Amino acid sequence: MSNDNGLFDPTANDEKEFRDAAKLQWLTDVARSVAELPFEGTKLAIHTAGGVFPSRSRYTARADNDGGAQNHFQGCYRLLRTPFLALLGGDWVEPSSHLFVAKLNSRGGRKTWGSNLNGGSIPPDDDRANRREDLDPLLWHAGGIDACGHLLAVPIECGGSAPGAKPPKCDPQRSRIVFFDMRSPAAPKRLATSIVRSGRKATAVGLVHIPKSGYVAAVLSAGKKDDQHQDKRIDFYQTEENRIKSKFVLKPSFVYRVPKRMKFDSYQSINLVYQTSGDLYLMGMTGKILDLFWVPFPGLGTSPPQRPSLEFLSRREFKLDKKFAEFKAGACAYAADDKLRLYAVPQWRLGDGRLHMTEWAPA
Repeated sequence: MSNDNGLFDPTANDEKEFRDAAKLQWLTDVARSVAELPFEGTKLAIHTAGGVFPSRSRYTARADNDGGAQNHFQGCYRLLRTPFLALLGGDWVEPSSHLFVAKLNSRGGRKTWGSNLNGGSIPPDDDRANRREDLDPLLWHAGGIDACGHLLAVPIECGGSAPGAKPPKCDPQRSRIVFFDMRSPAAPKRLATSIVRSGRKATAVGLVHIPKSGYVAAVLSAGKKDDQHQDKRIDFYQTEENRIKSKFVLKPSFVYRVPKRMKFDSYQSINLVYQTSGDLYLMGMTGKILDLFWVPFPGLGTSPPQRPSLEFLSRREFKLDKKFAEFKAGACAYAADDKLRLYAVPQWRLGDGRLHMTEWAPA
């Protein structure tokens, strides 16, 4: 059902389907799932030519695109139990944040995709990006994305200028978390629900559904003085009711300021994962590492709410071929069918339109 603005308002049946899908991403043992990931991933590629991107050179490192400084990928997520991949990017040539959707037809219904290159460098012709959503001309910069079942959470922001460049900026800084219904990946529906943030950026978002409580969105953000994430902070938003349609609220006690002593990097993506024991975990990815945190959150579903916290558990390093993946670009920890897999793309596609990617999956 759409509202007057053409945005999607979930019905009660939609809400049940969303909650049921969220359960498919629960893990019985999150720490073990991280430990089981291989050091080296499997290489894939997709085609992106054919009009989905704003121009032939955009989202490439070509000289006629200023070496890629003006647009690049900032998020990716494999969509639940599908051969689809969501990609997020920011572009200030014609300012807009972009959501792209690619379908790897050759992977079909495989739980683990595996390489589609067959020993060569060219993917099958029908493994390609085939959809673009133009999100916002002011909030042109994108961040790390996460999904909860069929719901995709997308952070977009507007802040200060990059070194040596003059992208659009706004004062004060602001950001928004927008949500998409991805049950039909080839035709995403943008939800009327969103999280509006004034004065703060949104580097990455994590999304999870807590049974009998509601949805929680964790937003990693940076302050005005911080383009290097010196002011590390996570805002935990919770829905007022157990519905994605409900308003997300940030209680004062749900702001977590990362202590300087904590092992906490400048993550490009943060993914929330729910364990069947009832525990909540956060995975942060940057560089070539994945850090795992336990998230004690006694405030969920209680009154008065209690403050969330983070406890560092472990770090995994992975082998990265930067032509095929960069955790500082699009990266995600994808949980499904009680297994964890990682997906990542580089910052740019190739001049001929191919976009490389990597999958890390347990044996």
